Amino acid sequence: EGSFDLEHLFSVVKEKLPNYAQPQFIRLCGEEERIGVTGTFKYRKIQLVEEGFNPRNIAAAEVGEEAGRTIRLFFRDKKQFIPLDDTLYKRIISG
Repeated sequence: EGSFDLEHLFSVVKEKLPNYAQPQFIRLCGEEERIGVTGTFKYRKIQLVEEGFNPRNIAAAEVGEEAGRTIRLFFRDKKQFIPLDDTLYKRIISG
């Protein structure tokens, strides 16, 4: 299993992108969760838009490893990407 360096991603994002272009949320998916493409090689984004960043909506499963799924969500705070769970989601939604 490969690993993904969130600290490095955060530093590259901060260094290379203006604030308005920095992603607020990151979704990491396992090999079996690839985003599909159309016949003209465009990403199928409708499902991503419908799921949003609510951990409970991600393919009708909790975030984490369930039934072979490996979807992880992260939120960018001021110093790092942190795991996005239901508690943090509610804090974000409430302002």
